[in-house]
Formats: sequence, C-alpha cells, structure tokens
Amino acid sequence: MADLQVVYLQDVVTVTKVEPVDTLDIAAVKITGKRMDSAAMVLINNILSPSFLLLSQSELVAEVPSIVVDGGDIIRSVAVLSSRASNTERSVINFRLGGHLTKVTGIQRLVQRYILMLLTSPGSDLFDPDIGGGLQDLIGVVASRPASDHEVTSSVARAVNKATEDLQSIQGTSSFLEPSERLVSADIIGTFFDPRTTVLAVQVQLNSAAGRSAVANLVL
Repeated sequence: MADLQVVYLQDVVTVTKVEPVDTLDIAAVKITGKRMDSAAMVLINNILSPSFLLLSQSELVAEVPSIVVDGGDIIRSVAVLSSRASNTERSVINFRLGGHLTKVTGIQRLVQRYILMLLTSPGSDLFDPDIGGGLQDLIGVVASRPASDHEVTSSVARAVNKATEDLQSIQGTSSFLEPSERLVSADIIGTFFDPRTTVLAVQVQLNSAAGRSAVANLVL
C-alpha cells in the first residue's frame, strides 16, 4: 500500500555561527556550519528565506525575510534544512503539495499518517468527527494568553496520546498494512514553545511493529 506524499523529512544542518552582512543592498546574514553545500532551504525566525547563496561547503549567505526586517524584529533563530533526510533527531517535517507527486510507503508512510492525525482537529472529519489530536488548535490557545511550560507540555501530551489512540484504532481494522507502517507507540522526546514568536516545536519518536523507529520534529 502507498499514499501520495505530502509530508517530507529534512535533516537540520549544524549551524555554528550567524553574523550580519553589511555589504549588500538587502538585509542578509552569513551562516557558517557543517555541510552547508547540502542546504535546500533556510528558515529565519521560522520564516523561509527568499534566497540564499552558497559561498563554500561551510558558508552561505541568506536573505532575511521582509516580514522580519519590516517588523523590526531581531533574529532569534536560524535553521538550515538539507536536501537529505535520515529519520533521525535532526530531521524536521515539511508539508508540500503539488509539483512532482510521489508515493510514500513503509516507515515514512507511518510518519505522514501520524502527523496528519496529530494535526487533525476533532470535529473536522465529517465521517469520524471524534478523531484527531488537535495539535494545531493548541497554537491559538497558547498564543492568546500566557501559558506555563507545564500547561504546554501537558496539552501536547494529550494531543500526542489522542493521535496515537486514534491511529492505532484505525489501523486495527486494516489487514493490509506493512509492519513498518503499523504504529506500536509514540514517545514525546521534547517540547518547546516560544511565547514571543508563538513557535511550538514538538519532537516525537514513532515506533513501528517492524521494530523500526522514526523521529518526527514538528515546528508550528
């Protein structure tokens, strides 16, 4: 069995230094790190950089998004995503639809189905309104009022547990899944919420019936 791929894993490249570039007509930063030559995209304050230029295997220059510049915001985070994926702690989730459509099977199919279940809001599925972890609903709640780390962690745990139970329930009625596509358990590795930018990051390890695991780093 296979699904159309809409969830993609990308490795995070190690960044060791970020410094402003004053010699260009646009706002830009020079980023130093390991394997910059594998860069596929750059996120500044979790916003996609419009363009970047590779200088060497360890350096690149990235344009600062206009929303960051126009808003007078300081640069709080820089992430360089690779064109490769290894299903490790340094892989993050990206969503894409369109262009060249491919099919996904095995452990990546499990990751895709779990992430979609985790983000589904209860009540949004007309055929089964009870399913869904509702993680994306959490964004509006924690952004509208101050939330403690304990509150955020507890809410994420409830969403992860609900998504796990719902997906296992659905998979329990299917006899066509490969062992690597069948979810055995999901363990939260880490949760981070920045109230200033309302960025929520969740790291979940998915364990399959084949004994294989994948780490999903979801940034919202």
